[in-house]
Amino acid sequence: MKESDEVMKESDEVMKESDEVMKESDEVMKENDEVMKENDEVMREHGMRRPLSGRFSLG
Repeated sequence: MKESDEVMKESDEVMKESDEVMKESDEVMKENDEVMKENDEVMREHGMRRPLSGRFSLG
């Protein structure tokens, strides 16, 4: 019984850690989205459009 209790505790800790990592990656993704939006706005202001190919061209 003791071993299984320890294993349960360990798995709970691992689950908590993975939840924290997930939250952090969500935050990072949100930040990346914001940066992308800002970049798009800046490019629009400068008359540049980002085509699907990923290369920049002057509008």
